[in-house]
Amino acid sequence: MAQLHVPHREGLNLFGLFVEALLRRRLNEREWEPRGQAQIVLRAGGMTVTLRLAAGAITLLPGAVERPTVSVSGDLSTFLHLGLGHSPFWLLLTGRLRARGNLLALWPLRRLLGPPVCLRERKANEP
Repeated sequence: MAQLHVPHREGLNLFGLFVEALLRRRLNEREWEPRGQAQIVLRAGGMTVTLRLAAGAITLLPGAVERPTVSVSGDLSTFLHLGLGHSPFWLLLTGRLRARGNLLALWPLRRLLGPPVCLRERKANEP
């Protein structure tokens, strides 16, 4: 199972704390191993954090790296929808999230950022 590392937690902004809480919850709900390496910059509401994926670990850093693999931006409400279980790829297709760079770097996150387990179980039990 992947580990989440937050070496500079005191430097995280509110958006960074939200991303940390979302990742910790999703990592506890499901087994997930990142494949490959990527640096993903997330921007919302004037706040920026970087996710560094490498060798079975995710590192959450405040601010942006100089040359990210992919950069994803949107407003805070869109990232809240992501946290509530909306598909990140649907949000990209509808333009609520915007991405620049290598979009394939987002592919390993599809299982991690998909709907929470409780929503998937509820949908499976509905007639």
